Amino acid sequence: MPFSRRGFIGRCSSLALLAGCGPSLERSYGSYEVCNPPDGRELVIDAHCHLLNQKDGSARELVANRVLNLDETHTAPGLDWMVGTLAQALSSVLGVATQSARSESNQIDYELRKPLGDPHNLPARASGHDLCSFADRYQAGLIRAGRDRQITGFFSNRLRNAAQMMLLFPDVDLFLPSMVDFYEGRTRINYRNQIAFYSNLALVTRGRFLPLASFSPEREYDDRHRQGRGPRDTDSKKSQFWWLKHAITNLGFVGVKVHPSSGFSPIDNLAFGCSNRSRRYENKPDRELYDRFTAYDEYMEELLDFCKEANVPILSHGNIGLTVANKGCMTGWRPSQADTPRKRPEGLIGDPAKGEWFYPFGTAHRVPSVAEDRLETAALKGVNYRPPEDYTASPKAWIAAMEAADARAPDLPASRVIFGHFSGSFVAERDAGGTLRAVPSAWLKSTAELVRTNRNFYVDLSELSNFFSEKNGAAYAEAFKRFLAGNPQVTRQLVYGSDWHMPGTALVGKAYFGRLRSLLPKGEPRRQIMGERAADLFGLRPGTPNLERLERFFARAPDIKNNPRANPGDPDRDPSLRPEDISWWAKI
Repeated sequence: MPFSRRGFIGRCSSLALLAGCGPSLERSYGSYEVCNPPDGRELVIDAHCHLLNQKDGSARELVANRVLNLDETHTAPGLDWMVGTLAQALSSVLGVATQSARSESNQIDYELRKPLGDPHNLPARASGHDLCSFADRYQAGLIRAGRDRQITGFFSNRLRNAAQMMLLFPDVDLFLPSMVDFYEGRTRINYRNQIAFYSNLALVTRGRFLPLASFSPEREYDDRHRQGRGPRDTDSKKSQFWWLKHAITNLGFVGVKVHPSSGFSPIDNLAFGCSNRSRRYENKPDRELYDRFTAYDEYMEELLDFCKEANVPILSHGNIGLTVANKGCMTGWRPSQADTPRKRPEGLIGDPAKGEWFYPFGTAHRVPSVAEDRLETAALKGVNYRPPEDYTASPKAWIAAMEAADARAPDLPASRVIFGHFSGSFVAERDAGGTLRAVPSAWLKSTAELVRTNRNFYVDLSELSNFFSEKNGAAYAEAFKRFLAGNPQVTRQLVYGSDWHMPGTALVGKAYFGRLRSLLPKGEPRRQIMGERAADLFGLRPGTPNLERLERFFARAPDIKNNPRANPGDPDRDPSLRPEDISWWAKI
């Protein structure tokens, strides 16, 4: 049943015992001037940010497996289950008022169909004011959020997170929020509903938010092999990959986000891939994992090939230690790539024959003919015998995948990948005198060498919260400036991103933007990093396929089925947008 936005906020107030939408504060639209896009300044694009909340993932697995890695540290049996259950319960309580993506998408759809002529019930699409009335208030309950920062994004509605982002970062012209799909546990996102929400958000914010579609090869495998879905237009049921292509072609999406922390590699998963669960709970036989990992390679090739054809980039999670589902496998001992057996296992479970592929981190014990005793023991304990540049989904692996894609289609635009979180950033080490120093991570050092010869591999500046530490922030900042000065080849590959509202950035709040900007080289390098390079990278320039697709999208204002909502015969009810209606269009 349709309802007004003000009525919606009123109902949220009654539900705001703990979280979700804060209590409604009656204010004039002038109170939200900050939500209007910046005017007359340099182009600023946040290429790595998030709006997701607790309904978009499984708190049980996220906390127990990824944050604490309890089942990777030989804890008492059941402790990981207890911690996970507690996390799930707390998440449900704190997020009591959060809505599903489908509910929020339907709400935006209603806003898009409201007439512009009623001054007492302005639709959110009228200006930035109306959308931002979802924010700029305290969030009721145990955890509070104010104007300077918000640590409650996981327990807020996505629309409120979008409004809060505009309030915290008023200098940003364009936000590129990523869908995130860990594809684990009982709570898994409905991919179609997520696409619908983010597409509607691009319209209701007048182009201030342009989304990136997530991709999980594990989801694609289950779609095709268990759900009977397919990636082609002729398939009666559509897989994730079909929806991704539809989102970029028709619905305002400008790129792809992948999260290899779920275990997959961009290339050669038989040598580098991992299960999306730790060895303690792995129950799939080697033969099924062989089939899965072989299919993952096929799907990643399809993804890279499509991105080349559509001329859009891939944004990848880029941190060794952050939220990894199977750290023992992704960083631990494995046969070298050259020694990895390639023959498909014949047995359902247990000891494979010599020469057959096997998963070193499964629960089945391996016979000495397959792996030498010392290394077998090391594998089961997760001892690291691999250098960091050979970890799963390393910069080296991504560049190999890009080069393979470019070799398959040399006449298409080159593959472009953005590696998140400054490629692992810096780590703290003490010198011989006990002084704490910030030194480049192994992945950052590897990236600095790789980008000397690969100009299509980029790095973003998201989630550098160590730079704001009261105790060591100055040391990190100085190390950052020294690193850029000594590695100009990295500086020319940088793009700005915040990773808001992830915990580190959320705790820093509005200071993140100014602090990061102040650390960058002045002049043209800073302009490029803060926005101009992202505009090039995401194809937001005249004559590019992405901008042409966006112009069609805003002119048609389609729904999830690609039916146009544009109504040129009734301008008062027409949700379509012209380029001059979109604030950043003139800046590009």
